[in-house]
This record gives sequence, structure tokens and C-alpha cells, in this order.
Amino acid sequence: VDSAASGLAEALFDLASVLNQPETIDLALVYDRFALQLRPDYPLGQLLLADILSAEDRPAASLRILEAIPKNSPYSWSAQLRAAADLDALGRTDEAIAKLKAMAAAEPKWAGASIQLGDILREKKDFADAAAAYRDAIARLQAAGMPERWSLYYSFGIALDRSNHWKQAETALEHAIALKPEQ
Repeated sequence: VDSAASGLAEALFDLASVLNQPETIDLALVYDRFALQLRPDYPLGQLLLADILSAEDRPAASLRILEAIPKNSPYSWSAQLRAAADLDALGRTDEAIAKLKAMAAAEPKWAGASIQLGDILREKKDFADAAAAYRDAIARLQAAGMPERWSLYYSFGIALDRSNHWKQAETALEHAIALKPEQ
């Protein structure tokens, strides 16, 4: 923290983060806006504001905030994922899909873009392509030595089932149950 204003911005952001719950989202918005007034180039504050605006069903406003986060920021990846969700919410699904595919190609070790791509494609009932995106995400997580996620195998199984690959779907769903039996 290099100034009193910057320190106050941090404190207001922290408060906004804690208040970022459905029942107190309006207060979170106020405190985050104050933080950004004091420190306009605060990427974490911008991300939080974009999340709040998205939660309030204001994806266009969220997208404008995200565009201000520099590409060289350590928060750029998160901003791009949120932007893809906003594009989809605005009915610009083709742009969202293209963005996520480009992100996945640019960062072959990261699975987030592939997971989100699978989710969008599954929602649009493009189950075969959703299954391919989930398969890619699983492979990326395995290559990185990351823990398996039951919910990813569940989504993968659903996409396989809906694309008439029942035996593979059964295997994926059984694996999801093995990872989290209470689900």
C-alpha cells in the first residue's frame, strides 16, 4: 500500500468482498464502487464489480468493466472467463465460444476455459462438443496433477449420455459417484 487512499481502497474492497452475498449485494456494490473511486486501476476491485453486476443481471455493464483490466494483469485470465460468461448472457454465444477456445489454445495447462466451454455448449444442447470440451478439461487437470472433480465427471457423463455414448457416460458417472458418493 503506497498511500492512505490506496489503503482505504483495500479496506473497502475487503468489506465489499465479505458483503458479496445475495442478501447484502447492494452494500457490496457501494463499498466496491468507493474502493474503485479511490483506486480506479484496482483489478481485484474491477473483478468484484463485474461479478456483482453479472449477479444483478447486468452483463453489458460487467463486460465494460472487464475490458478495462489490462491484458498483462495477473487477473486477466479471470476477467476473460467472466467476459465469456457475460458474452453468453448477452446472447453473443458464438463470441463466447470463440473466446474460450482461444483461451484454451493459449494456455494448454489450464482447464478453466475448457470447463466453461463445456458448460456453455451443454446449455446450448451441443452435447457432443460439450463432451469433447470436458474430456479436454479432464486431460488438462490430470496432466497438471490436479485433484479430480466429481462435478466435472458428472457434467462429462451427462454430455456423453445426451450424445448417445451411453457406455462412456456410465463410466464417467460411476467415476463421479466414486469421487463423491454422497452426491
